[in-house]
Amino acid sequence: MLEKDTQQQQQRRSELVRAARAKSATARYYLAGYCDSTRCDVRDVLVMAKNHLESIGELHCPACGRRLLSGAHSFGVRGVETAEQYDAITHQRARDDVANQLVNERLRREQGDSPLILKQASEIKSGVTLDELQAMFRDRDQSDTHA
Repeated sequence: MLEKDTQQQQQRRSELVRAARAKSATARYYLAGYCDSTRCDVRDVLVMAKNHLESIGELHCPACGRRLLSGAHSFGVRGVETAEQYDAITHQRARDDVANQLVNERLRREQGDSPLILKQASEIKSGVTLDELQAMFRDRDQSDTHA
């Protein structure tokens, strides 16, 4: 049974690599895996690979050696991503993080120095563009000058 799973996993990885190569002729790719061992402290593993992805068979956990499941949500990688895709993911996450920090700053000003900040779901920022982020900074700077 384990051998069959390994062949299926390798076939799936080959399909993902072919799809990634069709999108971009990049020199690097990102592969991600998840360790589901309850006795292991490692959860997500990210591998940056060269263009020679054929040499990668199975991905194993660096701590316990168990075969990794495909994908790692904490990195935003669902299998194999091109360098361009991964860079776009990380840049979007960075913009979202900054936008949410600005929301938290505004809420602290409005709610005082309370250890618990109440935030409505509609105030959680996701998919923020650079223009939106610039407007948020402008709004913050204007409210600071009026305070």
